Amino acid sequence: MAKVERPATTFIRSGNTADGDKNNTERGINLDAIPVLTKLTVNIPIVDKTRLQLWLTFRTSADDVFKKMKLTSVEGNLLADSTFLFWLKYVDDLNQKNPREAKSAVSVLASRYGDNQLSTMLNAAMKEQHTKALAIGLQTQRLEDWKLRNIPPLDVFEALQFKKHDILMNPALTSWFKYLDDFNVRNPTEKLSLMETLSLGLGDRALAEVLEAGPILSDPENYADEALIEMLVAAKKDPTAETIAKNLELLLLTRWLREKKQPPTVARWMFADKSGEMLDTYTRFFKAKWPNDA
Repeated sequence: MAKVERPATTFIRSGNTADGDKNNTERGINLDAIPVLTKLTVNIPIVDKTRLQLWLTFRTSADDVFKKMKLTSVEGNLLADSTFLFWLKYVDDLNQKNPREAKSAVSVLASRYGDNQLSTMLNAAMKEQHTKALAIGLQTQRLEDWKLRNIPPLDVFEALQFKKHDILMNPALTSWFKYLDDFNVRNPTEKLSLMETLSLGLGDRALAEVLEAGPILSDPENYADEALIEMLVAAKKDPTAETIAKNLELLLLTRWLREKKQPPTVARWMFADKSGEMLDTYTRFFKAKWPNDA
């Protein structure tokens, strides 16, 4: 596998951008896009509505209201708690009332929980149908926040806490693909391909999981490629991830061709592909591109 120098790590912390108060970029998520939130005004109990209005009058910070609502003691899926939905509505109203000091809901959550824990919470919420749309909305808001600060895609990949075995089933992955494309357009001198970034992103995590799951594999340089193969084989069995998996597989095979990886070398990484389909496809590609070396 070709060596790729990792960009300098950028510390990710959600918050206002330098020009946030001028451009009003730190807004709440679009509540109207999430059906359950469009009914909040009529569904909020009168006592809660009165409290929210009082806090709004005094411009109580979103974080303080989060604590006053006792959301810090919620166990399990925070996004499923009706009080959390009231809090989101409060954040949106507060931002409209005080746009120069607006903070997105997700930036408040990241400051409280940290990026890693917040990612874990959102990834779990995406797996539950009744909170999936809200979790995707919040995750999208994070990506917009990071885009404004030009955070490198690899750092974003790590902050999103993608897991090797279910990365292709994560709805946020497609948004991250677009984030990577947009970053490369804005920063051509720091450009990384999708496969390079995925390989770097899986890195040590993939190695640790492979070592824990089974015997040490043959070539330490290619732990990331082996992890990708395992991930692709599993994802192609899932109808919701099959198309993305096939596109990624084609990118992986194309990279191997560019690096002129011999089929016998590639075969050593194919333990997860019991059908041999991926190796057969690559062998055909290799013979077509390098007929004298096949």
